[in-house]
Amino acid sequence: MRGKVGAVSSSGGFTAVVADALRDANVQLSQLSEATRQKIREQGAHPSPTNPVDAAARGVPGLEADDVAYCLKTLACDQDVGATLYAETLFLNPETIVEKLIDVAATSGKPHITAWQAGVAMHGAVETLRGNNVIADLGQAVRTLSVLSKHAATREDGPLSSKPPEDQVLSTLPARPVSDELLFEVLSRYKVPVVDQRFVLTDEAGRASEGFVFPVVLKGLIENCLHNPELGLVKLKLPNSAAVESAAREMLSRNPEIHGFLLPRQISGEEFIIGINNDHGFGSAILLARGGIYAETSDNIALEAVPLSREIAERMIDKVDPKGILSGYRGRPLMAKDKLIDMLCSVSALAEANAKRIAEADLNPVIVTEDAAVAVDAVMVLR
Repeated sequence: MRGKVGAVSSSGGFTAVVADALRDANVQLSQLSEATRQKIREQGAHPSPTNPVDAAARGVPGLEADDVAYCLKTLACDQDVGATLYAETLFLNPETIVEKLIDVAATSGKPHITAWQAGVAMHGAVETLRGNNVIADLGQAVRTLSVLSKHAATREDGPLSSKPPEDQVLSTLPARPVSDELLFEVLSRYKVPVVDQRFVLTDEAGRASEGFVFPVVLKGLIENCLHNPELGLVKLKLPNSAAVESAAREMLSRNPEIHGFLLPRQISGEEFIIGINNDHGFGSAILLARGGIYAETSDNIALEAVPLSREIAERMIDKVDPKGILSGYRGRPLMAKDKLIDMLCSVSALAEANAKRIAEADLNPVIVTEDAAVAVDAVMVLR
């Protein structure tokens, strides 16, 4: 959402209620251009249209729905309007306006919310609108517009960058989970740092680890298995090739379906999780929380819509790390917070470019050290 809000009601009294609610939430109403005001005067016979617009000024029976739709579409064309709001209480023959409101939401090219609160009298109209993702009560509508407004405030200079290209591998894969070496290749193409690792066959784990910088991690790979630790398929801090060979034999004895191993370098640092969630109605969002085995136990999370700016990414980190552990809390070493910011922006670019394919993804853990932020494990689910 860019710009301010253009609001419409067919109740002159309710326009004042809407204006007060938006003001209390620090959501700005747009200053309508003279061209917009003239269009409303011509169509609606409104002598002096202001924002919120009273769409019932003409008062011609049977044309109320047309007047509301016309005002909303006219406002959406105003450059200072970033989103439109239709707020209503009662409406004569509500079935005449439902399809028009659905059309406005689908075709205006800007976010639109309908806030209709008239109890059981409007139940049928409200349910139809809710099924088309355009209904809320006034409080919900104002809170949503407030969030959109704050999100847009960091982008007042226009788009952060041109949209990154869609990944050609992801675009051709069937709808299924993706993990391991293929996903790491995709992450690398979007400049998401990943841990150094090597794929080895089941009978080569010990020999393949020779020449590695120890300690290393051993991960057993099973087709369509996304949570390796829960099946005992991850061994940490293996100090040498003999330990790798022994751990591989033990895993195979308990899980003969293992088709290979990954040997990533063992990294120590502060653990985070970065997630992608793609909601059908809202779009793609990026999640940040403390990671590792305790990821699902943490209530302290940050969630922001894509694309992320560096300012938003830093704000997410500060929310998840309020004590400043990355910034040297109580004499701890300074960690590479700037690298975690870079990673969040890179994951945002991946999510934005592949919104049609990515349903969700988890990079867990992402380990932040004194000089790097690196994804150690990742899984993605495609639509």
